[in-house]
Amino acid sequence: MIFSRAFQPEVGIPYVGLLKIMHPPSIPLPNHVDWQHFAEPKTVKNRVHVCLRPDGPRDTEVERLLGIGATLVADRRRPDGTGWAVLADPEGNEFCVLRSAEERGW
Repeated sequence: MIFSRAFQPEVGIPYVGLLKIMHPPSIPLPNHVDWQHFAEPKTVKNRVHVCLRPDGPRDTEVERLLGIGATLVADRRRPDGTGWAVLADPEGNEFCVLRSAEERGW
């Protein structure tokens, strides 16, 4: 699953088809996210929408994710640096890559 490489956290696989992503306590996110793999292809719109806010530059993260198997679905980035990119994993599940907190001035 592409998300195991996208998040770069500690990853546990408690049983086949389930990927548990656990963040270090220093990261202000939920302590884990579970992803379950299904053999059936995607047939409807995603029921959950995932947005990634990288630690570094958005465009660098987009290129990294494209390099590990994601595809660009829609490019909503604007010349002034605002916007986001919509990507999909190899199974067609869409997710967005937002600007980092630093790029947003946070």
